[in-house]
Amino acid sequence: MLLDLHVHTSRYSRSCSILQPAEIAPRIKAAGLDGFCITEHDLGWSQGELDSLRSDPGADGLVILAGREVVCQEGHVLVFGLQGRPPTNLPAGQLAELVHRAGGACVLAHPFRFGRGLEEEPERLLELWRLFDAIEALTPSHLPAENRRALELVRKFGLPAAAGSDAHSVESLGHWATSFPEPFSDLAGLIEALRVGRCSPSKT
Repeated sequence: MLLDLHVHTSRYSRSCSILQPAEIAPRIKAAGLDGFCITEHDLGWSQGELDSLRSDPGADGLVILAGREVVCQEGHVLVFGLQGRPPTNLPAGQLAELVHRAGGACVLAHPFRFGRGLEEEPERLLELWRLFDAIEALTPSHLPAENRRALELVRKFGLPAAAGSDAHSVESLGHWATSFPEPFSDLAGLIEALRVGRCSPSKT
């Protein structure tokens, strides 16, 4: 099962995304993916909004879920299963604890974007990365060398890894995905898979 875990739309990420919600499903299907997660900056989609998107005939057969991308002191985090908007700029440990207490899961997004963290000692990175359920190791928000380094380190550390397009336009959708060995159809299934590390990054 292949999902793009990192998608922004013009609905709630309007300051940076030009991707219209109705554009997502056709592109995801064309790329051979099984679904996607909308992860707007800070804000979450309501159940009604998700149901409306799922009811479009073009979305038939796709798994469509939502989380949000939030900022912590150490970077950006994809959060799934947390109700309400968390405080901005918490330390990573506090944010991860908040999400896990709520029964959710969290993925450290593009950890090396703009070269951030590349010069850190691996042991220091491990202290941070092990707080999360998975690391977004493959992403177009990284340079190729940053992707290679992230993938090298998650393998060295034995940490679960994910991938996502960080899409802000239709052209960037569907090239990167997270692979799950067992299918699921709801947010609870995604959270369980992330929490137990049943995921791996894929370049489609």
